[in-house]
Amino acid sequence: MLNKKKKLIMLMVLLNVICMSACHTVPQKVQDNMKHYGDNKADEKYELTYCSVEDLRKASMDSIPNKDQNITYPTKVDFSKVKEIDDVAYSLVKDYTKYDEYYMDLFGMKKLDKTVFQGTWDGDTSDYFEDEKDIMWINPSGEMAYIEKKKNEVDHSAEIVKIYLTRNDSTDHMIHLIDGDILLTDLLNQVSESVKSVKCNEAFELEPRAVYIRKNTEGKDVVSIEYEISHKGMILDYYGVGFKDDFESTQIETMCSYIEVTVEKISRLSYFSMLGMFEIDKQEPIDQIIDFPSAIRIFENEVASFHDLKVAEIEPLYMLRPVYEKEETSYYLKAGRQIETRPVYSFMIQCADDNKSKNGILESNEYAYVNVDMITGEVYTNLGDKGYGMGQGDSTDVEEN
Repeated sequence: MLNKKKKLIMLMVLLNVICMSACHTVPQKVQDNMKHYGDNKADEKYELTYCSVEDLRKASMDSIPNKDQNITYPTKVDFSKVKEIDDVAYSLVKDYTKYDEYYMDLFGMKKLDKTVFQGTWDGDTSDYFEDEKDIMWINPSGEMAYIEKKKNEVDHSAEIVKIYLTRNDSTDHMIHLIDGDILLTDLLNQVSESVKSVKCNEAFELEPRAVYIRKNTEGKDVVSIEYEISHKGMILDYYGVGFKDDFESTQIETMCSYIEVTVEKISRLSYFSMLGMFEIDKQEPIDQIIDFPSAIRIFENEVASFHDLKVAEIEPLYMLRPVYEKEETSYYLKAGRQIETRPVYSFMIQCADDNKSKNGILESNEYAYVNVDMITGEVYTNLGDKGYGMGQGDSTDVEEN
């Protein structure tokens, strides 16, 4: 019993550390990022203009004629999937453990009796299942994981092939799994069919975002796929985790949400994790947002003291902020927890090539972010956490027309 509990706690700690790796300083290369600090070029004041969501869908980099020459931007942006931007609030579900048997069937497990364990967070309990070949646990909030125990070790010294689907990277790769070869395109279609079986509110969509191909110690491929969650075309933040400034115990100010699966054999998942499931508490459309050229001006004002920044991608997403009761100090994935959202333009800045196994294989290990609020123009960033000296541009010093 005690041994099982230790295994559960280690598993939960591992998953939470991977999720939170976005707020840790990236080692080595990031320590050199101070070289990007230069003279402040920020304008003292500038005007903001607004647009409709329909106008946003038509935005492109071509509409930004006078970009800062010290910043490398992506050649294209794509806001066409945004159907609606809302004043929306979520809450974590309260009874996700009712799907225990459903997921045992999905993962091909035999029916097992559950053991209820205390997790890594105050008040956090899980239904836990384990036999000689499988481990699965599920929280009432929808946080869950499945692990196939019998698998080869990953060769941590081998190169990781990274494929970012949102940047139109090619999926024309032959994958060499333990039990046969398959095109990555076909594997993605196959895995996505399984992911469609995830129990979630029908308002949310799940799409593959990034693929990481590693090798096991026998030279076969190990394929991990990250799935982003979106609501009416707005992605839920998948990498922007941040801590409270004045915490004595661990409290999360901004959280992430995504699904990760790993495949080692054709037609079988060897790993699955999900960081909670949401219900929609309120939802009211927003008619006018800060337009894309204004967001670029706010971003450039914020990073005006830097040079040689590379923006890999600019995305529309909802930041996710847990709502705490006054007496709470540490827990954030409690069943029923309310989640506030903020719609932002998220500028992903390349800061290091650091997708090492010890840090998890997440985009947050390689990118810092500058998020520009679509309503207020407020800026949220983790540049400082990633080893950059902060610029002096004041994003709040603007005039609205």
